[in-house]
Amino acid sequence: MAIIYVAQVSLYLAVVKAQILHMQVILYLIVLSLTVAVGFLFAFFWAVRDGQYEDDYTPSMRILVDDDMLPASHVSETSDSNLTDHKHIDDV
Repeated sequence: MAIIYVAQVSLYLAVVKAQILHMQVILYLIVLSLTVAVGFLFAFFWAVRDGQYEDDYTPSMRILVDDDMLPASHVSETSDSNLTDHKHIDDV
């Protein structure tokens, strides 16, 4: 009878240790996910502060204007500035 009791207690302790180990892993994952979330939040505020979301109309219209459709003088003037100045689309 004592042997069965010792076996049950040891089994119970093994289960408790496994549950504690799983709880530690969950806590590490929660901390890791919160760290990643704060990192993404920081990156979002940094992008907003640097003006990444200022002009949301011109990039969507730039895909509609083909360089072949523009006059040759206009293409040569704006081909180098396509990456920096998007206001030439309003002129077309």
